[in-house]
Amino acid sequence: MSDFVHFNGGNPCFSFEKACNSAGYVIYYQCKNESNRREWPSATPYVLLIQNFSITEGGTALQAKQIVARVEELVRPLCEQAGVSLWDVEFEKEGGQYMLTVTVDHPEGVNIDQCEKVSRALDPMLDAKEFDDMPSYTLCVSSAGLARRLKRPEHFEAFMGQTVEVGLYKALNGAKQIEGTLAGYDDGAVTLDVGGERIVFESKDIAAVRLAVEI
Repeated sequence: MSDFVHFNGGNPCFSFEKACNSAGYVIYYQCKNESNRREWPSATPYVLLIQNFSITEGGTALQAKQIVARVEELVRPLCEQAGVSLWDVEFEKEGGQYMLTVTVDHPEGVNIDQCEKVSRALDPMLDAKEFDDMPSYTLCVSSAGLARRLKRPEHFEAFMGQTVEVGLYKALNGAKQIEGTLAGYDDGAVTLDVGGERIVFESKDIAAVRLAVEI
């Protein structure tokens, strides 16, 4: 039986329904709310696939940036083989647990089989000696989803002119979340058109930028 869960992944507008739990995988479908969670088509706009790995705790000889760069090299061709493109790779500590998150994308949506194919192919590669110093972590392969995070220049270029939400470290006029039309991106600085006014947010002030989602 499926169960309805909330996933705190930087997207508080949505919850996820657990679809199945087999072979160590836990798969969630994104849902707008509990009442319409069964209305999504099979090619759901967000697929989250998680697998836990127990690796001997060690030092931090491999820095996060090194891990991300190396995993990107390994997973990019795997994504191509699965028929998706690589959107992002992150290695961060969340609530005491390290998360290695591989985010994939496709114009027509990403399905569970594609996520699982990437995960199963990447899994044995992460057993290589070069990753011995990594702490225990959870591997998460997911689609970019509706409220995808924009981080790279190509992300901003692809969604120029669309509505985004800029999250700030410090409130601006009492608000930490500013929504507007993406009007520019230059070396980390983001320009929004907010009600006809152009506002430039410097990289150091930005916590995250995501596509805005209408509920």
